[in-house]
This record gives sequence, C-alpha cells and structure tokens, in this order.
Amino acid sequence: MLRLSVVLVGLLSLSAAAFSSPKKPELLKFQGIQPVSATRGKQTQAKLKFSVEKGFHVQANPASEKYLIATELQLVPSKDFEVASVVYPPCKEGKKFGPCKPFKIAGSEKAINAYEGTFEITVPVTPSASLKPGAYSLSGTLKYQACNEQTCFFPTKLSVNLPLQVK
Repeated sequence: MLRLSVVLVGLLSLSAAAFSSPKKPELLKFQGIQPVSATRGKQTQAKLKFSVEKGFHVQANPASEKYLIATELQLVPSKDFEVASVVYPPCKEGKKFGPCKPFKIAGSEKAINAYEGTFEITVPVTPSASLKPGAYSLSGTLKYQACNEQTCFFPTKLSVNLPLQVK
C-alpha cells in the first residue's frame, strides 16, 4: 500500500510538471533610470528606456491598424504631479526611423510600424508648486504585445517606476 502511494505521488508530480505552462520569456525590459531632477512648478522631460529582445518587436504608438495593440504607458495619477501627454518614438510609415521599423507580417501586403531594439518614451511631468522638496516616484505599467515573424504573444504589462528628485 505504501509503495502504491509513493508511485501515485511520483506520477502526479510528473504529470503536474508536464502540464504546467513554461515560464513566459521576458521580451521587453524596462532599463530603469536614475532619479530625474525636477523643479516645483516647472515641466521636466523624463525619458524611460526600454529594450526589446532580439528577434522580436512591439507595436508602435499609434498602432498602424485599428486591430493592433499599441504600446502604451499608463502612469498612476498623482495629486502632486501633472503628467502631460506621453511622447512615443515617432514613426514614418514604411520607413526605418530611429527605433521604429516597418515589419511585414507573412501574407500581408502592408508593413506595420513596430519598435525593435532600444527605445525611449518621454514623460512630461510637472511637480506641484506647493510640493515639498524631496524624493518621490510615479508608478505605472507599459502595456504591449510582443511578436516575432511567426507569432504574437498575448498582450501583457510591464511595471515601471519613475523616480523624481524634487527641488
């Protein structure tokens, strides 16, 4: 009886390992940044740097087609900071321009704009004029969908943190 129990536990362990989903690869990484120096009441341009794993791309913002999922930075609102419209790397339709490159999906006639390699997203942020000097941070997520030549992964989110040193 004990031997049967041991065998059953072993089989259950093997089947659980066989059917567990593999760890999803990190296809996009936030490079992190040093604290951005910001003056109360004045706008500062904070640049967040990301890198896409070689052989993959993420959709540009704005996306080339309505059905595509654009890369989008979403910061948690704060009463202490005003965040203006986020600035994404620009694209020129059908042409390589900075980190934006045209990508043609197999069987498609039209190329889409996608980010590859390293790219930056600019966040115009203004600390409140009444904010006390010190260290602060804004948190948020970067929503994206990574693809390669054969497949696209499910859309996912990457946590980001924007450290600010207010003076």
